[in-house]
Amino acid sequence: RVAAMKSVRHSAGFTKWVTDAGLTAVPVGSDHRYFGVSAEETVQIMAELGNTDLTRYSTNLDLAGRPEVLSREFLYGLEAGSVSGFYSVVNDETFTGGLVEFAREWSPDIVLWEQFTFAGAVAARACGAASGRVLWGSDLTGYFRREFLRQMSELEPEQRQDPLRDWLTE
Repeated sequence: RVAAMKSVRHSAGFTKWVTDAGLTAVPVGSDHRYFGVSAEETVQIMAELGNTDLTRYSTNLDLAGRPEVLSREFLYGLEAGSVSGFYSVVNDETFTGGLVEFAREWSPDIVLWEQFTFAGAVAARACGAASGRVLWGSDLTGYFRREFLRQMSELEPEQRQDPLRDWLTE
């Protein structure tokens, strides 16, 4: 079975792709419309969330010759902006709650989740299943997360701020 966010724009396509693969499609949550928002609307939303420097993290993904991408300040901003402007949007309460409810009813042995869909790990834990993070491309998220955690470990415990950990445990 494949569970994914309900989407007005993509639900028919999603269901067809999944069922054509011989699997059962299970739409959960409500459509967050994240990918249907214009660039201008995204900048406005990010400003409202307090992440006004969105372009710093999203426009130049060529990391060669950019030593600032490994600075503590840059990595913290990347973590904070990713949580407030992306992870918490695509893993909203309706999606996470619906996925947990479905997983508890179904009782799978394993929940495989796409690299940004932390709700999959939450659902796996809630139903006692094993969990696996599936990558569809280079794992820059994991790379930056490991470097962020390495740098945080060099700080005194009271100085360690971790937006992703805080969001996942709230």
